[in-house]
Amino acid sequence: MDVVNVIATFTIGHTLAEVGQTPGHEGSEPDLDQQADQLDPDEFPNLSEIVATRAGLDFDHRFGQAIDILLAGYVALGRD
Repeated sequence: MDVVNVIATFTIGHTLAEVGQTPGHEGSEPDLDQQADQLDPDEFPNLSEIVATRAGLDFDHRFGQAIDILLAGYVALGRD
């Protein structure tokens, strides 16, 4: 039951993040495109690269990878 609860909760949270609106925070998420010119690439090289390339922002890939990691963690704990 722990695995089912974790996967369900993660799926709900991930879905809310993907649509960009979490309850109580509608419209408060920063728009990276509008703030890209404020980033100093020397000070924030990783974030600057993400904004420019969108690397790591593929929700489908991140979701699948996170589910694999969660399940592997439960397997490593020896839980059914």
